[in-house]
Amino acid sequence: MKEIFEITIIGRGGQGSKTTSEVIASTALRAGKYIQAFSEYGAERTGAPMTSYVRISDKPITIHCTIIDPDLTVIMDDGLLEMASCSRADQMLIVNTPKEPKEIKNILGLKLGRVFAVDSTKISIETLGMNVPNTPTLGAIAKAAGEKIVDKQQLETELRAKLEKKIGKDAMDKNIVCLNRGYDEVKEG
Repeated sequence: MKEIFEITIIGRGGQGSKTTSEVIASTALRAGKYIQAFSEYGAERTGAPMTSYVRISDKPITIHCTIIDPDLTVIMDDGLLEMASCSRADQMLIVNTPKEPKEIKNILGLKLGRVFAVDSTKISIETLGMNVPNTPTLGAIAKAAGEKIVDKQQLETELRAKLEKKIGKDAMDKNIVCLNRGYDEVKEG
């Protein structure tokens, strides 16, 4: 892992972007990493665009600013695709979309970076009965970023610890199905 791995998660209020960043950060913390996780909001209402940030490192993190050149960008709503960037060969982009990764590359005119697509909306609607794409997207993040950043099994453990009492065992079990489907169904192109 590079010294500090930086993640930007762009979504809309109510999609679970903040929870996604918190789960990634707390999973990394339990694995012995140093972390930062914070969010920025425009209009604080359901559906308004918002951005969450995560930093993960093996060493203490001493910078405290917005991430401007992330190693991984996650787009939770493909209606916000214009906010994505991928200008380095080592950057990754994950998009919640039914589109193919090559189509996303063409839309954005990307020549560099790794692009992943997962239809987290479809997965969450089929499994949970509602559009909450964060858990399938967490699975896609685990697959794309690799176990050096977040391990799928550790994410499952952290999700249960963080949310099971709040949402109940049945809902948690469905969220774990979403996590696993996101991991299995993410495509790279």
